[in-house]
Amino acid sequence: MKVDAVITELEFQLETQTSPYGHYVVFRFVDVFPYFTKVNEMVSEIEKRQDVYLVNYEMTYTGIHEDTDMTGLEIVINWKGVDCSTPKQRDILYMKKSDQFNDQKQYMTYHK
Repeated sequence: MKVDAVITELEFQLETQTSPYGHYVVFRFVDVFPYFTKVNEMVSEIEKRQDVYLVNYEMTYTGIHEDTDMTGLEIVINWKGVDCSTPKQRDILYMKKSDQFNDQKQYMTYHK
């Protein structure tokens, strides 16, 4: 199974006692396909809270290629012991176009 970094947009629909009409919160970050570790951690943290009810969440992701605009996304990782926090070393994260992503966003929706 191929594991890659992808740009992920995660939207939560939340409700609280003080705001029954709810809130929408959107996050944009780099995560790992196909495991989506950050998404799972964020959902788990919200579900643990007793003051917030997670109504729904939706996630989209798109592959990262050589020409992908990474503006606003901070990537600091340690991959197999190699520090990838500098722009030169960060090239490891860029991947060539693959059939897996086809330059189209992939959509996933989760309903509680």
